[in-house]
Amino acid sequence: FVPQNEGMLKPLKVIAPEGTIFNPKYPAATFSRFSQVQRAVDLALRALSPVIPEKVTAGNSAHIHFMSYSGWDEAQGEYWVYLEVNEGSYGGRQTSDGPDSTDNLIANTRNNPIEELEWRFPMRTDRYELRDEPAAAGEFRGGIGIIRENTFLTDTQITCEGERHESDLPWGAFGGHDGLNASIVKNPGREGEESWPSKVTGRALEAGDSIQITVPSGGGFGEPSKRDAYKVVEDVLDGFTTKQAAFDDYKVALVERDGKLQVDEKATADLRAGVVTASANA
Repeated sequence: FVPQNEGMLKPLKVIAPEGTIFNPKYPAATFSRFSQVQRAVDLALRALSPVIPEKVTAGNSAHIHFMSYSGWDEAQGEYWVYLEVNEGSYGGRQTSDGPDSTDNLIANTRNNPIEELEWRFPMRTDRYELRDEPAAAGEFRGGIGIIRENTFLTDTQITCEGERHESDLPWGAFGGHDGLNASIVKNPGREGEESWPSKVTGRALEAGDSIQITVPSGGGFGEPSKRDAYKVVEDVLDGFTTKQAAFDDYKVALVERDGKLQVDEKATADLRAGVVTASANA
């Protein structure tokens, strides 16, 4: 750790030609500045990874889904506004898995309890949990992002400063698998379903509409076949990966014994030695 001081910046040289995203010219769009800074940090880690692999992570969420909700509450007779930051996840690193569901890289926000949110504002949180898809495989797996669904009890205007919907996936490092991108969906799985871009301004929702925010999952670090087989079992039991992925990605054979999921050590050793190529047992 180095205390913040003028001297620590002296060795740094920033090259940002005029007209680029970090040195734009009018009238270039400059919305969602936080997203750009997050991606700059993530790219710096990627550039440094061949030189100092022990000090970097695999690709992180490097995003911020900063949501602004506002409207008129008839029951209270007042205008309301709520600002929400949806946390992301880190990539794996040389010594540990990527943390799940956490503000990352440039972090300065806290989680807001659902109970307070629903008490103070005309909205309801129907879902707030880790996303369903398996974590990015690696010797150290990528962190898992969140999925959140909010339903609004009054007509609402939404603005979002988001990132990483259709761009490059959070990168896997040193054989680890890539992570997953984000999405925003209005009224998921029912009438009026729409996929939204990562950046919107003043989108209108009617009372009863909902919005589903899914944030990125980080990349894996290291070859998945080097992961401790017993950690893979724990991941399957926790829902962080699947039996099929354990076999295909991690080269771990699992078996049920006495009603418990366990590692088949001999079959796993054969798999990792390239002796067995058959598909996983259901």
